[in-house]
Amino acid sequence: MHDRPGTRLFARIPALERLEARLLAHGHAPYERAVEPWKQELFGQLSGDVLEIGAGAGANLELLPAAIRYSALEPNAFSRELLTRKAAELGRAATVVGGNAERLPFADESFDAVICSLVLCTIHHVPRALAEVRRVLRPEGRFVFVEHVIAPQRRWLRAVQHAVKPLWYVVGNGCRPDRDTAAAIAAAGFSRTELQHVRMPVPVVGPHLVGYAIR
Repeated sequence: MHDRPGTRLFARIPALERLEARLLAHGHAPYERAVEPWKQELFGQLSGDVLEIGAGAGANLELLPAAIRYSALEPNAFSRELLTRKAAELGRAATVVGGNAERLPFADESFDAVICSLVLCTIHHVPRALAEVRRVLRPEGRFVFVEHVIAPQRRWLRAVQHAVKPLWYVVGNGCRPDRDTAAAIAAAGFSRTELQHVRMPVPVVGPHLVGYAIR
């Protein structure tokens, strides 16, 4: 998910956006295998109307319960094409739209759950995006997240994340490796949160936050 057209390496250049879509669709297989147990546990509890923010080419589709009513927000037009194609191949109905996480194109209280995976690291104004998540969730609705986050204090990796941030932002297409997502979620006004800090086998962005927050 990327929300700042014009500041990204791939923004507004169709050939590069297509390349980005294909890299996201096929380049994360080892990571997806590592994170899959966490996603299975979190996604398996979902029901009703579910929105995925920054759905990419549909890496999470097969992990979501078949009975849900699935909507996806994805700004990359080529990723939307791949996602729509994958949903059709899986025989799943999907409402796929473009847009921005800071201005979700949905009415208040439209969804029973909102999910995002490796999305909050690229959003410019995270508090605004989380306010939008709360707006579109129904009472007691669930926001599910799997996000890489800033390393713990007094760890050498935190210094590395700060040091590589400028270059990482460019080559990672807007990704910030040192985002304090736990603090942002804690300040967002959810009634309850359940989260865990875990480590994934990837360089720089191995620290992850997984869990959910209840509206």
